[in-house]
Amino acid sequence: MINKADCFCVRTDRAICDARFLVYKLAAPSSYERFSGSVRGITRPRIGLRDLAAFKIDLPPLAEQCRIVAKLDTLFACLARARAELERIPGLASRLRSRAVRSAFEGKLSAEWRTKHQAVGIVDEKASALPTGWRWATLGELSDIKSGITLGKKRPVNAVLTSVPYLRVANVQRGQLNLSVIKEIAVTQHEAESLYLRSGDILLNEGGDRDKLGRGWVWSGEISNCIHQNHVFRARLYDKSHSPKYISFYANEFGQDYFLEHGTQTTNLASISKSKLSSLPILLAQPEEQAEIVRLLEDAFARADRLEAEAARARALLDRLEAAILTKAFKGELVPQDPNDEPASILLERIRAQRAETPNRKQGGRSSSRRTKKLAAEV
Repeated sequence: MINKADCFCVRTDRAICDARFLVYKLAAPSSYERFSGSVRGITRPRIGLRDLAAFKIDLPPLAEQCRIVAKLDTLFACLARARAELERIPGLASRLRSRAVRSAFEGKLSAEWRTKHQAVGIVDEKASALPTGWRWATLGELSDIKSGITLGKKRPVNAVLTSVPYLRVANVQRGQLNLSVIKEIAVTQHEAESLYLRSGDILLNEGGDRDKLGRGWVWSGEISNCIHQNHVFRARLYDKSHSPKYISFYANEFGQDYFLEHGTQTTNLASISKSKLSSLPILLAQPEEQAEIVRLLEDAFARADRLEAEAARARALLDRLEAAILTKAFKGELVPQDPNDEPASILLERIRAQRAETPNRKQGGRSSSRRTKKLAAEV
């Protein structure tokens, strides 16, 4: 909701100025530059009534104003449609990633690779049709799972502590690590050595908001001597021939539904225990095919990333194009000028003369304090 004290009412004389022309004019880059030097306040930047009242406008003929407004309406409608289409791109990119992962774990993404390397189609112990060499396993069967350090943990008074960097839930995103802000924690040397992350460790969030549950990615040794807090699990594979990224791709796409079904939930928060995490079923391909699937998924994700980046660049171009259109409009270069249009200066003189002949209406008794935040400007 907008505070009414932060709003000014600007009323134009329709015989002189089209209200929409004034709206577009105030949105033009030159107007922002004009008012930028008059902004007051830090937490709530604003301009004063006098600054707005003193704003000067190069006024074209009324007929030309209408042509400018019509042209701007048309061009801005096109820009709005383009923006709406570009806003769909992040959602489309997300669906492309999800579709690629699901295709990978249905055996479709690497089907051509299997055709070149082995026969296709067997039935496993559960009587589910799976590609050759694929099987079900649990995360606990494949890896050693460990929780991290508890913040605020009490220790003996004489304990010798050392400060080390640690990962929080905010650092462990879905399919990536955000290491822009890394905090440190004081721990004993024994605690640190037992929790040091190793390249190839799979990180999974223990809980928090529902969208954070089970999300994660693979640690690649980005920070030396880094540990993790208790809300972040790490899974360290026993068999190094398996791909950590393969398992992380699977957990990110299919794990959340499992965690929500088997975890502890409240209205807005959810969490997963180590035992439930250990029971997470993983559809496991042979190590060679895992590597191929990871390669194909990284290619698909890179394409989706490029699509999002191109859309972001296009949105930035639209912003610059909008500013350029407004600049051109108020330089008199957007629409043709008609010599038959009555100049605004002549119109203004005629209206001033008419007003001079008309007696002023007697003002009501409203106090100035009630008019402080209201501007009646006739341009």
